[in-house]
Amino acid sequence: MKQKKALDCFRNKAELIGNVSSLEELYDVLFSENNTFGIEYSTGLKKTRLKGKDAESWLRNEMSGKLSGCDIKQAKEGILKAMDMPVGRKADGIKALCLAPSESALGMYSLLALCAIGATVVLPQDDRLQSVSETARNHDVTHVIAYPLMLSALMKRAQKKAAKNRRLESLNKALSSSGPLGKLIYGSILKETRTEMFGSYAEVIFTDNNGLKSSVTSFFSKLSYVLGYFNSDSNIPVDLMEEAVDSMYIRSNALIKDSSGKDVLVVSVDPGLSPRRTSSVIRQVEAALKDRSVSAAFTSDDLSSGSYMIDRSRVAEEYNSGAIKLIDPSGLPARSVMSEAEVREKVTVCFARVLDRSADEISFTGDFFKSFNGESLDYFVLLGDLENAFDIELSSKEGSRLSSVKDFTRYILKHMDD
Repeated sequence: MKQKKALDCFRNKAELIGNVSSLEELYDVLFSENNTFGIEYSTGLKKTRLKGKDAESWLRNEMSGKLSGCDIKQAKEGILKAMDMPVGRKADGIKALCLAPSESALGMYSLLALCAIGATVVLPQDDRLQSVSETARNHDVTHVIAYPLMLSALMKRAQKKAAKNRRLESLNKALSSSGPLGKLIYGSILKETRTEMFGSYAEVIFTDNNGLKSSVTSFFSKLSYVLGYFNSDSNIPVDLMEEAVDSMYIRSNALIKDSSGKDVLVVSVDPGLSPRRTSSVIRQVEAALKDRSVSAAFTSDDLSSGSYMIDRSRVAEEYNSGAIKLIDPSGLPARSVMSEAEVREKVTVCFARVLDRSADEISFTGDFFKSFNGESLDYFVLLGDLENAFDIELSSKEGSRLSSVKDFTRYILKHMDD
């Protein structure tokens, strides 16, 4: 069913906004007598709710200086663009988690549009991903207003969490399944992922289309979120090279020109990765850029500087001035980081520790269950130990086929650089 837009549900307010001729008249329309606009701070701040005159005072203060640079026509157009957001099932009960800063067009006009329709704005205590998710769940938000990079970061966080819990394969199957049967089989993991990200009430995501990746759009759409877009006049499509190197281990990237005018893709990798995993990610990126006239540079610095936006001109300036600390790939482990004998020895030690035996008792081909009387709980502990020891992911499906030191050794040697 086609989603209604706030512009349709609150047509009278939109017409009133369209007729104002000054900023003061605009505020009068925004705070009409029947306005229910409110502010909720995330748990942890002293003042958690603002209503009525307090909410009006907060918004006027927040907009102070920001609207002064806009003419009234520009301000009205921006608000009406933001009022094109879907309203979901509850047109009169919108509670929006606003993750876009009010200094931006998306943040500023979304705040004003939310005020116009009498919605409640929820503000997180900080922009850490865990805080964002907890705030959305604790405040029962219905809408999330965020930049594409924030959504990309949340998507990758969900993927990494699923990988850590050995559920990435199931999540990917759920996202690719089709039809009622597929949704029935994988419905629980999709629901769990939704709840972990934004709670059970969030249904609409409103974002700028500037830099929005198709992989992010697909991910949230398949989780059954309704997507709405603030069509920025400065829309710059994501470069195909940036799409090609998207990975759960990459925080962000930006295509820039170096001081000599050559194209460089600056890639920010997850700072928590092991040297071997970092080396693997770098090789994957270099393979994706093969036969393209562009080089890659790698860093663990945050290219967005915590704003969940990528300013390419700023990245280029910092890159060319040497302010970005680059990773030297030559200092990372090469592909053949461990020999077969070393992998075999390490796997044997893991078997021995989990089974409470000496390494000498663990044969190369002995079955974990049949030969050593291992139990299912022990086996899951073994999978966790091996993942930590080799910085590798083992799905439950893969694990069920592996039961000896020989099986695991061959598998690890084959997938070490995945």
